[in-house]
Amino acid sequence: MKRLERLIRLNQYLDNFKMAEKGITPILAINSNQASTRLHGQTGTQVLIARPETHQSGNSDGYSEDITFAIFVIEPMMTSGRTDDLEEVQSDRLLALASEILTRIETDTTTAPSLILGMSLSQITVDPETEIFGGWSGWSIEVSIDL
Repeated sequence: MKRLERLIRLNQYLDNFKMAEKGITPILAINSNQASTRLHGQTGTQVLIARPETHQSGNSDGYSEDITFAIFVIEPMMTSGRTDDLEEVQSDRLLALASEILTRIETDTTTAPSLILGMSLSQITVDPETEIFGGWSGWSIEVSIDL
């Protein structure tokens, strides 16, 4: 397998990732500045995916590789009419959507045909987010892929 083949396959998978039944077509970005620009003017629930990156060690005889990427399931921050109850409902709804997205990705690692067939989600870190990308809040999910 070529050195960056898995990264290429994952990147192509994320380029085409959609959850049509939920009306989700993620926004892809490389960094927070690009994410802020792409989110500007958007409303409602958004899924933003930070493009994957890889770290490799070893030589041509054998190497190990770690691929990570992040998913943000976010909405504009509540301002007027914000209550603790509404914030909790929003948080729970966004976290449930994040779970559905992860389930879909995990299923695609074991179901042919898929660009990520054979990859596996080895580590997931989920953090609440507020005031990111110029006024969004929700959840970030950092995903590590085991190869």
